[in-house]
Amino acid sequence: MIFIKPRTKRLLICAIAIVVCLLSILIYKSCAELTRKYSEGLSYVPIDDETCYVSGIGRCEDIKLRIPKYIDGYKVTAIGDEAFSECDTLKKVILHDGIISVGKEAFWGCDEIIEIRLGNGLVSIGDSAFAKCENIASITLPESLESIGKGAFSGCYTVKSVTFGNNIQSIGDGAFSYCHKLESITLPDSVTSLGNGAFRNCSALASVTLSKNITSINKDTFYSCPALTDITIPESVTSIEYGAFYDCKALTDITIPESVTSIGYNAFYDCKALKKVTFENPTGWWIADDATATQGDSINTSSLSAPWTAAKFLTNQYVHKYWHRSEN
Repeated sequence: MIFIKPRTKRLLICAIAIVVCLLSILIYKSCAELTRKYSEGLSYVPIDDETCYVSGIGRCEDIKLRIPKYIDGYKVTAIGDEAFSECDTLKKVILHDGIISVGKEAFWGCDEIIEIRLGNGLVSIGDSAFAKCENIASITLPESLESIGKGAFSGCYTVKSVTFGNNIQSIGDGAFSYCHKLESITLPDSVTSLGNGAFRNCSALASVTLSKNITSINKDTFYSCPALTDITIPESVTSIEYGAFYDCKALTDITIPESVTSIGYNAFYDCKALKKVTFENPTGWWIADDATATQGDSINTSSLSAPWTAAKFLTNQYVHKYWHRSEN
């Protein structure tokens, strides 16, 4: 039998009591976090007598942010500009179905966020809304979403996949630029506008399926996507703009559909592996030093009919020219 001095015994009992109290507090907080449905203490701004937008973190200390449907009787319909910008404690964000817009830079630089859940009522995501959220692994966009702003997910370095809803119409300039681990993209046919540099510097992007309703592959859309090997230009496209495929080093072959009537300066610059370019319509092409030129030097039809020669012209000999096709 071990003898414990009375004073030591009292100290031991006090220490155990303190530990039990601390554990109880931690368990209570954890349980409260699990059972409480929505985050509390967020700051907000009324929009009208019935609705409001969330304007900031306020007194909320949650690391898992659950935006409430109502605050002080106001229905929450939006996340305001810069509302949670650089909140580096946030790990998870859940937006309910009643939120229709996420403002400019709303979650910019929240580099600890690992998961976002966007409600199926969201219509628009603002410029740079989730830019520099560097630890998100995947993005699922709701069916309700119609527009994605400039740079909305730029610099989300660890994103490997993005799933689009079937109502998305416009994707802004640089929306997914510098998503270095993004491997493939499938754009639904609802997309009609794809901004400049939308997928610029996506260094792992290997496969792209474009919407059949876009009319232009804009400036720098796939600039410096060195892993890109699989892409088909749809027959809706009429122009391939300046630097559209600049530095796509792994691209080996591509077909220019008959619908295309202009190809921009440096569109295929530094595409070193591109050895086969098929022009569905090799007639009527001419080159100039100016994008707005109305005439220039003709390119021999028979040369463009040979895929290897066409590739040489497009990537090297005439790469620093603006290409046009007359539809006579």
